[in-house]
Amino acid sequence: MNYEVTPLAVAMHSNPGVYAVFLGSGVSKPAGIPSGWDIMMDLCRKVAACRGENCEPSPDQWYEQTFQKPIRYDTLLEEIGNTSHERTGILRSYFETAPEEAEQGLKQPTAAHRAIAWLVKQGFVKVIITTNFDRLMETALEDEGVQADVLWSEEQIEGARPLPHSPCALLKVNGDYLDSRFKNTALELEEYPLPIEQFLSRVFEDYGLIVAGWSAEWDNGLRNCMFRVKSRRYGWYWLQVGPLTESAKHLIAHRQATVVADTGADSFFKSLKSQIEALLTLDRRSLSLTPQMAQAMAKNFIRQKDWIGLHDMVHGEVDRILQFVISLPYNGRNEEFPSMVERITAECESLVQIINATCYFTEEEKPREYIRQALYQLISVPFIGGNSKLHPLRFLPVLLTFYSSGIASVAANHYKMLRSIWLEQPTVIELSASLPFLSAIQPLRLFSNAADGFKGLIQNKGARDAFLPAHQYLYETMKRLFHSPLSNSAEFDRCFYGFEFLYALRFYSENESSSYKYAPGLFIFDLGTLEPFLRHGRSFGPHWGAIEHLFNDGQDEWIDLMKRFDHNAIPWFAQHIPYADNGSLLKLYQGQ
Repeated sequence: MNYEVTPLAVAMHSNPGVYAVFLGSGVSKPAGIPSGWDIMMDLCRKVAACRGENCEPSPDQWYEQTFQKPIRYDTLLEEIGNTSHERTGILRSYFETAPEEAEQGLKQPTAAHRAIAWLVKQGFVKVIITTNFDRLMETALEDEGVQADVLWSEEQIEGARPLPHSPCALLKVNGDYLDSRFKNTALELEEYPLPIEQFLSRVFEDYGLIVAGWSAEWDNGLRNCMFRVKSRRYGWYWLQVGPLTESAKHLIAHRQATVVADTGADSFFKSLKSQIEALLTLDRRSLSLTPQMAQAMAKNFIRQKDWIGLHDMVHGEVDRILQFVISLPYNGRNEEFPSMVERITAECESLVQIINATCYFTEEEKPREYIRQALYQLISVPFIGGNSKLHPLRFLPVLLTFYSSGIASVAANHYKMLRSIWLEQPTVIELSASLPFLSAIQPLRLFSNAADGFKGLIQNKGARDAFLPAHQYLYETMKRLFHSPLSNSAEFDRCFYGFEFLYALRFYSENESSSYKYAPGLFIFDLGTLEPFLRHGRSFGPHWGAIEHLFNDGQDEWIDLMKRFDHNAIPWFAQHIPYADNGSLLKLYQGQ
């Protein structure tokens, strides 16, 4: 890691978008791209070979003596190719990758190009200027999903979007290899057309600059433009590899640029990217996110498939909540139960919204893994001791996130997500016992000593609510928190009751032979609350995701399990829980 980069990393992180990048030929050379001068010399050799002459050791001097005129790209190309297509074809071999070069990794974007493209995607760089003719920078940007405004002619600059409105402006100040008007000789590099000159002056005035791979020796027009700029608004950084040219020394002194010595572009930009990533991670872990901000950030990470960003945000919140929960005073009085529940619930709201958005908007492998890991970390919170009615509250975060993941997954038909969360977890170690995840997370088990406390928190009190108060509290709390994406009350009810029923059925399938085999949900008080959920599932037939992903043997296991649930679980609920419904779930599923 190059720690000379740290001041720039901090400055860019604090001021995103105010630094531009300036790339010379030294950045593309490690990829096997020849410099403009190298191409000129090779073209001279081709001309000499066609004439049967030897141009060594100075092809440029041979050309000028032979043709009695200064060496220029355009005249060289015209002597080799008669048409623009022929001339373009000649140049392709210098910049485009042949099969054998691809095998060697040549003429591909370097680590520097890719790190710069990442900085652009994250909003830290908005302007890139390059003297290079190749398209390595464009390729790296495209690979990051950035559609840059690529400019190299005065006509393009005159018609370009204003810099603040562009995702990235890439100015190829000396041209593009597919346009034979590019510049390379001292005469050609002496000055630029007015639109390009004005563009450069605006960038050099308004932005900080990171200069990499440029000697400042030949580009007189660029050098003069830099000397004319008086602004010192943001700093300039100059990457030095080997001795500096006299031109570079004068320019560095004039601009009071910071020299980062003896570092190549790959090493420099990789270090810059890594250090900004570290600062972003620190932001995510230390920033107190509002629930709305947390959900918006999660959606953005999902939209961009930024799984690293999503991982850091999820696990940053989990770590913060675990530290908070462990620090609570569990040796207090019973009367403190409501305030502790309120504090824990408020502390979890951002994580609930992150998990809500993640489970609703994606079920790709990496997000599934992050949600699964988050729930396992939360269920594994250590035993803390204290008041037996208070210390079970250490499990409230895992119940809130478990319900959030389940309701959102059901709403989006993301049953791969549910399978990952429910069935791919390691066993939970609790004291000296080892429990399957679905058994460990059962609300009645977790809150067996806290039921009276939850009774006092229920808003919509009724006779039946006293028998499953933790479930009722979770219902009311989730309904309040799920203002998005489930703002419709009936749709929320369908997903809530459906989630609790699927959990109860899956729990029963795993514990049917044990004495502890039934996991109730609020649906047991009125089986009709499941009718919208089961009707929705019935419309998919045997290919309903809930059946295919949560029950290994598909429709046959589902029907058989429903029959056994009707025969065993429903009567048990009716016998042991007052007001429980004694109907038939199978008939309800079959539309009878």
